[in-house]
Amino acid sequence: MSRHAYGPAARQELELYRPPTAAPWPVLVFFHGGGWVSGELEEYQQLGTALAAGGFLTAVVTYRLAPSHPHPAQIADAARAVGWLWQQAAAEGGDPTRLLLCGHSAGAQLATLLAADAAWLAPYGVPRPALRGVVGISGVYHLPWAARVAWMCRIWIRPCFGHRQEAWEAASPTLQVVAGEPPHWLHNAARDWGLHRHSRELASRLAEQGTAVWHTVSGDGNHVSVIQAVGAPGDATTRRWLSFAHWAVGERHTPWDPGEL
Repeated sequence: MSRHAYGPAARQELELYRPPTAAPWPVLVFFHGGGWVSGELEEYQQLGTALAAGGFLTAVVTYRLAPSHPHPAQIADAARAVGWLWQQAAAEGGDPTRLLLCGHSAGAQLATLLAADAAWLAPYGVPRPALRGVVGISGVYHLPWAARVAWMCRIWIRPCFGHRQEAWEAASPTLQVVAGEPPHWLHNAARDWGLHRHSRELASRLAEQGTAVWHTVSGDGNHVSVIQAVGAPGDATTRRWLSFAHWAVGERHTPWDPGEL
């Protein structure tokens, strides 16, 4: 593992985890959760190691946090990190033409918004066809819905996105869906703070636009444990994640079926 700065700010950093196999490797980008107000790279070493062992140059990305840095600092940093990888991944053994955008919770909002709104990656020259797939774990995809939950609004939404409905809508991946997005796998824990609804609605809107999308729910676990378990022996989420990722980057030519795992 190695740590790199993708920008000048203190939290504009990522950690790269390299597979044990021969390069070049497809590139998997993971944005951590924490309600846009917390989260540290050190929390995701097991995840980074496991996804790299599965054959992906894995970048675990952190970013500036609210309330000191409100929206759009987080999505701007996410785009900047992907831009850095587009330029630097080849030197690290990666194939930047095979990118996967992934995230958990707030990080899933970042990954799915980058996939929906091409304006964020355009300044970095990242072509849309390079985005091969999107993975969202327990994501917050509809900010006006989240704002109706008192504790989410107080702790997450207002500190990062302010008080304006228009700002919440503009930052909601569900409300920004366009045709031509890459395949999505959206996954929830069994107990997930009501976020199943967010995933179902995003999946529905993506499907309406012709995007391949799957939504699955774990048989157990909660919003935090579902991501903490990634990389643990026998973890089903890890298996599904790697299976989808290999299919999305073209390393598996039969149709993907999350139910077969």
